Amino acid sequence: MRPILQQTGTIMGLSLAAILSGCGGSGDEYQGFDNTVTTSTPNQYLTFFNRQAELAPGEYTLVVATKGAGQAGNFSVTIQRNDGSAAQMRNGSWTSSGGPGSSPSSCAGAGAGNRCYSFDIEDASGATFKVNSALDAELYLVDDSDTPRVVAVAEANGAGVPLTMKFSKSEIDEDRFSNAYYDAIDPSAARSTAQKYIALHGLDKPDVHVIFRDTKDLGYGRDMYMVSYPNPSACGGQMTVFFVRNFSVKIIDGFAYGPVSLEAAIAEDLQHHVGTNAIEFGLGRADVGDNCGSEPMAKFYTFQPDYSSPDAPHQRRVRVDLDARGSKAMPQPCISCHGGKLRPLDRFGRFVAMHANDQHDLTLTPPISDIGNTKARMQAFEVDTFEFSAEVGHRRKDYEEGLRKLNNAIYCTYPGSDTPASICADFGGGLPARAVYPSPDVGEWSGDFGREMLLGWYGAALETPGSKYDGSFIPAGWTPSPGSVPVGADALFKKVIGPNCFVCHGKRGTELSAATAANAENLVGEGKDLDFSNWDKFISHADEIERLVFDEGKMPLGLLNYQNFWGDPEKAELLASFIAPYVKNPTGFEARRVDSKGNIILPGRILARAGPDRITRPNAAITLNAQASLFAEKYAWKLTTSPAGSSVTLSSPQSMKTDFTADLAGDYIVQLTASSAKGGSKLDNLTIKVDAALAKAPRELTFYDDIIDEMRVDTDSCGALCHFDGGRPGIPVWWIQDSAQPAGAVTGIPATTVDPPALGFYEQARARVNLENIEDSLLLKKPSGQHHFGGRRPGFDASLSVGAAGRDGYDLFVNWISEGAACGGTTTGATRECVQ
Repeated sequence: MRPILQQTGTIMGLSLAAILSGCGGSGDEYQGFDNTVTTSTPNQYLTFFNRQAELAPGEYTLVVATKGAGQAGNFSVTIQRNDGSAAQMRNGSWTSSGGPGSSPSSCAGAGAGNRCYSFDIEDASGATFKVNSALDAELYLVDDSDTPRVVAVAEANGAGVPLTMKFSKSEIDEDRFSNAYYDAIDPSAARSTAQKYIALHGLDKPDVHVIFRDTKDLGYGRDMYMVSYPNPSACGGQMTVFFVRNFSVKIIDGFAYGPVSLEAAIAEDLQHHVGTNAIEFGLGRADVGDNCGSEPMAKFYTFQPDYSSPDAPHQRRVRVDLDARGSKAMPQPCISCHGGKLRPLDRFGRFVAMHANDQHDLTLTPPISDIGNTKARMQAFEVDTFEFSAEVGHRRKDYEEGLRKLNNAIYCTYPGSDTPASICADFGGGLPARAVYPSPDVGEWSGDFGREMLLGWYGAALETPGSKYDGSFIPAGWTPSPGSVPVGADALFKKVIGPNCFVCHGKRGTELSAATAANAENLVGEGKDLDFSNWDKFISHADEIERLVFDEGKMPLGLLNYQNFWGDPEKAELLASFIAPYVKNPTGFEARRVDSKGNIILPGRILARAGPDRITRPNAAITLNAQASLFAEKYAWKLTTSPAGSSVTLSSPQSMKTDFTADLAGDYIVQLTASSAKGGSKLDNLTIKVDAALAKAPRELTFYDDIIDEMRVDTDSCGALCHFDGGRPGIPVWWIQDSAQPAGAVTGIPATTVDPPALGFYEQARARVNLENIEDSLLLKKPSGQHHFGGRRPGFDASLSVGAAGRDGYDLFVNWISEGAACGGTTTGATRECVQ
């Protein structure tokens, strides 16, 4: 076995013609490949649906003030949006500044003498504001809606010191997010380079070494190593570690997925070594400064190859571009398919806990912390999707036993049903896997389906040397049964679900448990679980499948998987035929999905989305936002129905967003037309109910005044049962009062059991808000659908008409989110800190 990370001093050059010939191909897979990305190109791969944009669409005012009133001087201000537009620069001066005053949201009254700059944010995004001045300045960002609200403050920090206020385009896709993640999982930087990683885990003497090309995921030639060993540190347990060098040969600009990449990996052609990924599963290594986990976690690393000199370190990377579709911050591109969860950093820039039962006590010996555990899972190896060389030593039969060991190790990382000790004798210290890796809590992902698939692939002999992978296995939940599973479901799984969906969906979903007398009001069956382990779970998502696969092209989630799905017309046709009877509008499904020749229409057609129906008060403006529309470039709003004698204002009818105001009570229908320069357009309508009895106008709503009482533990029945620390520990939603949050400056933050790093109450709610597509907000989808342990929260029946009594809670949250999810309370410091 060759030494890992061999450095020959020279970089070989592969002969393209020879390699194509040697692989038995002529490069046909490259024919017709188009690398261009246009408005109509689905292009949201390896990303979470909610990007966590910080600024909602709207009208804003930037107030430039001074620390003290009555001052004179000059300044410059720069506004840089994160939408790619040019920066706006302004020069200004104070003759007699108003200072902070009692109302910094205005340049009149107490704020007279300050300077105000108005601007629009057209879509949910981010921006950076910077002020340079010789004076000690202050900066305020104001949401300039009906009732102006201060969004953030950059406080004076010294004369001549620039002030910067930054809002993220995506709070989970920036360098500081990656750095906070690495700080949490590797606090002593013991894995900051690939060389350190290899030495730490003894990867120079691996248990398994295989080379193959992954034809389903990223298309790389993969040079993969694995070790599994008893943890030598006080953390205990078993360590299972993977280290993969990825090779990619670019033949056409932007396309590097072909079989040549396999030959580059075998030849160890270092000029095509594009990156190294590593995954470590275990409780951590206290001997190198790790905090021990209370349960094993998967940790993700990526390293940048550097052969500039024999000893050049391969540094850890914070961003990667795995598919020529944009650089993304770690660990998002990894755990988007490994089943993990991401929340924005807390107000002090720290990574946060994912579940209420995550522990954090650094006073223990050794210290315990689950911060950094994204709840991601290890991916099983689907051997039939790999490409192998015909060269002796690198054929499938040469690697079959090594791949079995890899899958055996993966199996032993999954929580789930009791397992004979023999299956994990090599990967769990001889103990049953359930004892080594704890069973899931109620509400947490269960590995049962993943275990079922692994055992099925190996004929229930996964631990037996010589057992070979057989991808023809069909799980029990997909076997046709009269009155339960329809005829042909097994073929659907074999053709579509297994090859294109299982890789991600099998790592998601929850252990919902069964209804009992004690918890029947909350645990009603299995609800709409996401793991697709059986036909019922799969078909319960028929509408989402239509939207995400056929409309938006967001699934399959990986670019290569997406191309494989749409490159085989039978896949789309088979999937469409099964979900058609179950979507909301089955009679129109064929008309929407099939062209005049009977072919399934690929995603990329214009989608017009005017947003959810709204309710407001007379003469109270609301924001209408078309940002959820896709593949469009132009937008137009018009009123189609209104009460007799009413007066309506649409402030910007040709923009992505517009304000709507009406004077009389009643129902109004507004129509959105979304179009593209390529031609064509689509329409969407929304109903707006104007009701004088509505308690508050939408733009007056704030979290601490209006939303918190719907969520806090002490007043909400569901919160009292589920959403609190210790209630349902597996549920990844828990509401922690601000009194339990850290206070003070970033330095010296306490780290104790009673005060773990976590999002504040408002920040927890805000992390489940989608400012781009309001209806996709988890705060709306979970309580309004059959995701809530199979139930629905009272007041969240979105199937009712806007304003109906059984929809009042849903309407309240829609209004709050649509107008920017305002915090309320007080705002201090350079970032928002809402204090009740």
